[in-house]
Amino acid sequence: MRLAINVFCAQEGLQDDALISSDWRTLGHFHKYLKFFYQATLATEGYKATIDRVLSTMEFLLKKLEAAKGRV
Repeated sequence: MRLAINVFCAQEGLQDDALISSDWRTLGHFHKYLKFFYQATLATEGYKATIDRVLSTMEFLLKKLEAAKGRV
């Protein structure tokens, strides 16, 4: 995906929109934590979404976000 974005941004008129190393690091951090939300969504969708499962999933997400907050 990174290569495709870099090739796209290399087109004429888009060079100012190219991502630099710090941009890619920031996107990597977002991706890392958004994966937890994706997993949580899958775990609590449909008829399997009991209140017990939803609450434990919310607790899991809260722990992940609190841990991330300490690293920023």
